[in-house]
Amino acid sequence: MADHRALSTQERNPRSAVLRTVLVAAVALFPLLNVALKIVVEELEPYRVHLPEWLFAALNVSITVVVVLIGVFTRVMAIPGVNEWLRKYVPLFAPEDDAPDHRA
Repeated sequence: MADHRALSTQERNPRSAVLRTVLVAAVALFPLLNVALKIVVEELEPYRVHLPEWLFAALNVSITVVVVLIGVFTRVMAIPGVNEWLRKYVPLFAPEDDAPDHRA
């Protein structure tokens, strides 16, 4: 008989997995990188170095592209065939954690 595994939560609910991952990425990246750029702008001010006005817009467009790519890759990782390949060749990235349970 073939080795059968139940579908992971990610495989059973790919839309939810993508939406949750995209939300986490957006909530983390937008404030973090915008605050970092603001700090850089403030630190450069005493040296009379002024960054262009469009830089914040470009940063946010870049973050949006990254968040969309994260969503796409999350969706690909939810495909059962991809997970079977991961289980076989790169088990570290499989959806299950097969490490032994060390709880008493």
